[in-house]
Parts: sequence; structure tokens; C-alpha cells
Amino acid sequence: MSQQLVREYFDAGRFAPEDFPFRFSPGATNRYLRRLAARVLGSEVTRAGSRYDELSLYDFRHSSACHWLPLYKQESGLKYRFGWKQTHMVHYYTGLIGMRDTITREDLITEPEPHRAELAEVTRDKRLLEEQLAVMSNEMRDVQRQVRTLIGQMQNG
Repeated sequence: MSQQLVREYFDAGRFAPEDFPFRFSPGATNRYLRRLAARVLGSEVTRAGSRYDELSLYDFRHSSACHWLPLYKQESGLKYRFGWKQTHMVHYYTGLIGMRDTITREDLITEPEPHRAELAEVTRDKRLLEEQLAVMSNEMRDVQRQVRTLIGQMQNG
């Protein structure tokens, strides 16, 4: 989704093939996330049953896996995205939550609300223009009939 930003990051960083793109300790990051979550969200229990101040990198990986699971028609795509070689990792991170395994075009389209409003407005405008065209076509037919009638009267009369 942010492929261009990632490319720019790597280009700017001058990474060697063996370099890691990010330098941080998972343990230190988890401690930071817990402190940040406690400060921002408090220590209340979430709908999942854990407290906000127990947030960890695993929670982000789990949430991401649960998000992407229904968007892939085949498990191999999900395994590729997460760098997994074995199927049991899919089940481990998604917890067999009963999600479907197909993807449709509608699943991929996540338009922001302003675009939906614009689409509704364009659809309404199109409908109005079609109605106006129908009225004008009927009026044009009436004018053509009247012109034919006048021409016929002038030729006969």
C-alpha cells in the first residue's frame, strides 16, 4: 500500500543486502508500546480480554494477520506477505477465528467517505441529466411532428 514510501526509505538509507531496515529491540519496543498504551488508552480491559497497557508487537502482527486473512484467496499469499513457510503460522496468528478465505473486488476497494459522497453526487447528477434528456427528446419529437404537420398543410393548402 505504501510501496513508494518504502522504496524511498530504502533508497535514502543506502542499505546493503545483509542490513536490517529497522534497528530496534523487540523487548524495548514492547516496553515502549505498553507505556504509551497506558498513557493514551489507560489500563482498561479490551473486548479481546487483555488490558491496553499489555499491548505488544505480537498484537499488531495478530491484528494484521486477521485483517489480511479474508483478503487472500489462497493461504500461500498470506504466508508470503508475512514471511511464513508453514501453514501452522497462519492458524497460530489468526487463532482459527472462522474468517472466510475468498477475496472480491469489493474487499479491496476501501474508498474514503468523501469519494463515496462524490460518487453519490455524480450518480444523482447523471440521473437528472438522463431525465432532462428524455424530456428534451419528447419535446423534440413534438416539434418535429408539428413541423411535419405545418409542411403538410402548406403543401396541401
